Amino acid sequence: YLPSLTVLNLPWGRKQFGQDIPDWLRYHTEEELDKLIEHSLANKRRRVMTITEFKEEAKIKREWMIEKLLSRGQICIIAGPAKARKTWVVLNLVKCLLDNTPFCGIQEFKPILPEPPKILFWEEEGPAEDLDERIDLVLKGIDLPGKLFIAHQLGMKLDEDKWIQYIIQEIEKYDIDLFIIDPFARTYSIDDENSSANMGKVWSRVAQIMNRFP
Repeated sequence: YLPSLTVLNLPWGRKQFGQDIPDWLRYHTEEELDKLIEHSLANKRRRVMTITEFKEEAKIKREWMIEKLLSRGQICIIAGPAKARKTWVVLNLVKCLLDNTPFCGIQEFKPILPEPPKILFWEEEGPAEDLDERIDLVLKGIDLPGKLFIAHQLGMKLDEDKWIQYIIQEIEKYDIDLFIIDPFARTYSIDDENSSANMGKVWSRVAQIMNRFP
């Protein structure tokens, strides 16, 4: 007797043929299969639960990237007025993770990952030279190839379907652990950001990405 059954839809690529998991694994890795299973189970948990089920779910410990500051599957917003050095703060967050040092020297906020994560830094503001200089200043001496990936002024719009699919594609391509957008205000085309209906569309796309990579 099976208490529950989950149907896993395998994403077949072009010119890929088969009927089951062994066939699918001829074109993909076991790591990709594990991620599909995790994603399916995460979606399955999004349901109305009894209080007993909820308490069992709540016992699952969060997976910290930076202790008491940033965990996997979390949305983190760094807000402030223009020219408040928000990008510098984000780059110090990157330094903390890639250099295995406490964030801004605060011992309470130390990275606790077994290995440095892969980070996608999506910058939609300022010239490439400025970003490059900041990276050199903050991340000097850190081995960056294979760990830090940059998307610079590609014109990404979170409220357009084509961009969501492209973002998901790139995250999967490079096996990204942390996705950074700077600045968020440049990544949607709606006119009135104070409209809850308009911003709801943007955040629903963010949720789409989060659901794909729980």
